Amino acid sequence: MSFGVTLADLRAEVQRFMGYGRSTVFNTMSAAFQGDVTSIISRGMRQFYYPPVLPGETTAHKWSFLQERRALNFPAPVTTTATCTVTNGVATFNASVITSEYRHTMVKFTSEDGYYLAKTTVSGTQVQVWDTSLNIGTTTTATFWWNRCDFLNSGASVNVFYPPATNRGPLKQTNSALIMNMEQNEYVSPIGLPAVFAIEPMDWPDNLSNTAQTFHLRLYPWPQEKLTLYADVQLDIEAHSLLEAAGYPLGGTVHYETILTSCLAIAEEFGDTPSSKYRELFMQRLAASVMADRNQIYPSIFGYNGDASDMVGQRESRNVTVTYTP
Repeated sequence: MSFGVTLADLRAEVQRFMGYGRSTVFNTMSAAFQGDVTSIISRGMRQFYYPPVLPGETTAHKWSFLQERRALNFPAPVTTTATCTVTNGVATFNASVITSEYRHTMVKFTSEDGYYLAKTTVSGTQVQVWDTSLNIGTTTTATFWWNRCDFLNSGASVNVFYPPATNRGPLKQTNSALIMNMEQNEYVSPIGLPAVFAIEPMDWPDNLSNTAQTFHLRLYPWPQEKLTLYADVQLDIEAHSLLEAAGYPLGGTVHYETILTSCLAIAEEFGDTPSSKYRELFMQRLAASVMADRNQIYPSIFGYNGDASDMVGQRESRNVTVTYTP
């Protein structure tokens, strides 16, 4: 006997609740019935993974089992061997050196003193900066810096920090507007050791119906050399597709009943006489799951333990027997 809950178990429970038959094979049901069950499970799992705020609290809980430490890699600055001229903000190089990775870079042309933000790449030989009044007739090389990396998480709060043993504190999170203001300060070099970051959406996709919006992490100052940072983030997941691939929902046995009641709470909305029975049960189960999750990540004691009963800091010499002979 297993206490685990699989996708098949969730389907069976939802099918029974909806009157489709608990023992009915999912693939033999009509497309409409399959759609109902799939939609209910997807919404139920999203409701669990991104839970509502519990009574008496001000923020929603973030599950410890969805936390991941991720490396954020920023490439070293690149100085082109190809030369270019600039017309109305468009730099045209005499060789194909520009790739899609050059969009949203900081560029400095050797013949100019200022720094310019790249807006987009036009082709393999052209990159456009935001300043369309920029014109450089003399051929020049250019140096590009990167301060962005793809970031799957859209969360409002994450921890970003330098590798261990660097003796550098964590970066502070801010917003894009403040970073833009700092980048426009002509009296301070925008290149240096990153101290702040922001999470912002990428450009809107061309086809909003077929492409999901993505995000990137943006640093300031711009890294002066190749850099690796680390971030503790909460995974963004598509609950139902993950369950189909893994078979079991994330979180472990302790949360399975909460996931089930979450799905049934959604199923209640489809009934002819909507009820709040499972909604109330889900909130009770959610409180229990949150408490169990916090017990795993929070310390069991606080403060200094003066009697050393926790064995922390005990030296081996305390267990040595010393004999004194006069």
